[in-house]
Amino acid sequence: MRYCIDNGLHRQATNLPPSLDERRKRIFWTAYMLERSVARAMGRPHSISDRDIGVALPANIDEELDTDEAILATIAESNRCPLRITALTPAIHIFRLQQIDSKISHTVCRVDKNVSAIKPHKVARLRQALEEWKAGIPETVPENKPHPYLTTDYHMIQYHKTIILLTLPFLPTLTPEPTFHEIVHSAGQVCSLSKRLHDQQTYISFTLLSLHANFVAGLVMVYCFCLDSPIFSPKFSSSVRACSTMLYIISER
Repeated sequence: MRYCIDNGLHRQATNLPPSLDERRKRIFWTAYMLERSVARAMGRPHSISDRDIGVALPANIDEELDTDEAILATIAESNRCPLRITALTPAIHIFRLQQIDSKISHTVCRVDKNVSAIKPHKVARLRQALEEWKAGIPETVPENKPHPYLTTDYHMIQYHKTIILLTLPFLPTLTPEPTFHEIVHSAGQVCSLSKRLHDQQTYISFTLLSLHANFVAGLVMVYCFCLDSPIFSPKFSSSVRACSTMLYIISER
């Protein structure tokens, strides 16, 4: 990310060929996604504030286009058909989720303010943005462009991870509220959907970040069970087993 900032990739450039402009956007937003994910997992501050980022997201076009004329024509077509699915569609949608995650980290996951001082309407606004993101998840995988990261299960894992991120700081005070059961459900879904993707052999890479996500989800389930043992059910038990399985599979790799 430091190299991206030093080279100005975080700012909107002008008078660049479309091919170079799109390449710069893809490089920056990929670095943004990785930096945000690693910082969140390690509890580190972000390298750059979203307020200092002026570059737009990459265009929703196929990455094999290599001429400026083809890129401009495809961008115009993409603007007319915004729901068109390309190889970059899942990445762009995840970039948008990372922007929401970044706002959650800035608003909720902070060390300079007690969670009781966080205004409920700010949390509600973040939740609304997350639900709008969920509603925009690509529904199908085109037969001529199979892409494992276009599956609904993959996107729903990211959705439930963000639910945990948004709710976790409030967890000690949530026992009597419906939100308590919601975070238990999301933690279980992270593990269950991850296992289902693995069982389906979708060739999705399970990294150390995946290990961390499943580990945190497992801890959330155990912690919630210690607070409220009646949440135990066959579905809860299955989710815990899925967590154990995924931790073993990823650690073996």
